[in-house]
Amino acid sequence: MHSKILVEWCIFFLYMLASGLSVRRWRYFNLRSDFRSEGWFWLLLASILLVFGINKIADLQTFVLSSLRSMALVFNLAQIKLTLKMAFVGAILGGSFLSAGWLIWQFRILFRRYPFVLLGLASLAGYYLVRAADFLGLAMPIPLASRIWVLEVVGLLILLIVVWRNPIHFGRDGEISRTKR
Repeated sequence: MHSKILVEWCIFFLYMLASGLSVRRWRYFNLRSDFRSEGWFWLLLASILLVFGINKIADLQTFVLSSLRSMALVFNLAQIKLTLKMAFVGAILGGSFLSAGWLIWQFRILFRRYPFVLLGLASLAGYYLVRAADFLGLAMPIPLASRIWVLEVVGLLILLIVVWRNPIHFGRDGEISRTKR
C-alpha cells in the first residue's frame, strides 16, 4: 500500500518537473517573435502535464464518476450501467482523439522537430487507454495491471529528456543553432 502511494507521488513529481521545464521552454521561445507558435506548443504541453499531474494526486475522476453513479441510482439506470460507461468513455476518448488530431495537425512542423514529444505523449495516451479499459471492466492479466504505471513513467521520462535539453533554434532558412541556457 505504501509503495503505491510513494510511486504516485514520484509520478506526480515527474509531471510537475516536466510541466515546469515546459514553462521554461515557453518563456524562452515566447520572447522571440519568430518562434511564437513554438512558445504556444510548450505552454500547451505544460498545461496538459500540469492537469494530469494534479489529477494524479487529487484523483478528480473519482469525484466525477461517483457523481455519475449517484445520478444513475437516482434515475434508476442500473440496468444500462455498462452502456452508460461505454458512452462516457467513448465520449471522452472521441473528444481526446479529435483534440489530439487537431493539435497534431496544428503543430505538425514542431512535432517533426521534436518527434520524441509525440512518442512521450503516445506513451501517456497508451497508459490512459489501458486505464479506460480497466474502468470498463475489461479484465487485464494481473502482472500487466500491476505494472502499467511503468508506461506512464516512460512517457514522462521521454518528455523530461526532451524539455531538459538546451533549446534549439530553427532559422527561417532551416539552419539550426544551439543556444546556451
